[in-house]
Amino acid sequence: MDILSYRAADRNSILNYSLAPESLAFTRTPREALAYGRGRHGYYPYLCLADKQLVGFFVLDAGADKYRYTADSSGLLLRSFSVADPYRGKGYAKAILKQIPDFIAENFPQFKTVVLGVNKQNKIAVNLYRNHGFSETGRTYLNTKGRQLIMEMHLQ
Repeated sequence: MDILSYRAADRNSILNYSLAPESLAFTRTPREALAYGRGRHGYYPYLCLADKQLVGFFVLDAGADKYRYTADSSGLLLRSFSVADPYRGKGYAKAILKQIPDFIAENFPQFKTVVLGVNKQNKIAVNLYRNHGFSETGRTYLNTKGRQLIMEMHLQ
């Protein structure tokens, strides 16, 4: 699995990226995430490729939005995490989440915690994050997609 910074040259890949209808209830599409992040300081979108195919997408956000999820200045917000519809159920989400701690340690060593919001109705995602080192903080946040459980992972 390769994790690469999004570049303007990747635009066509993003336009062809599809999410399952049930995923759209819980997360932004990469296209929406890129539009949201345009011009925002500390907003880093990433593409996840397997055999040169775009299978996943996420954003690491070090900007002001992270303070809706944590008061910790050494926290980094993981947002808009998704796996493209044709690749769901094939282990790609697990593979990406396994790589994220080392990826952050290598590229963002100043951050010691990763936080995220996951819709409390999205039981599959809640369990996925739990099984990959995230724990519930006991806090929630209401956004446009509904009530989010705030989860965090402490990095080594």
